[in-house]
Amino acid sequence: MGVWTDSIEPIFYQDESLVKMRGEDGENTGSLVVLRRSLGNEESLTSPWNDWCIEVVEEAFLVTAPDGRGFTAERKGEWTYLAWEAPKAFVPHGRVWVSDEAGLRAYLPKLDELVVYPETYRDRENERPGR
Repeated sequence: MGVWTDSIEPIFYQDESLVKMRGEDGENTGSLVVLRRSLGNEESLTSPWNDWCIEVVEEAFLVTAPDGRGFTAERKGEWTYLAWEAPKAFVPHGRVWVSDEAGLRAYLPKLDELVVYPETYRDRENERPGR
């Protein structure tokens, strides 16, 4: 597994216990949970550490805190995977990772920058075919 910090090249680790795929049985001892589009029809991933949720919606990724506030990140084309990184001292709410046709990006949830989603936005997304 490769981990990027502040360098262009990743640091590679042999220990696969750093990653836990969603749906595996047993205790979550990893520091990352991942939802791959190729593994099924699910389009949302909830953090096992704090109940934050990321959802794939039309043209965006919708990230929601347990209190219903959140933020969006632009989505380019088909998505590949979603991931939640475990909270740490300097990242108290974890980090959300998205991968789509624009590449790999990470976002830090910041409580002071969250917005309340209008009901019409959520209702429109829930009425989409396949929901």
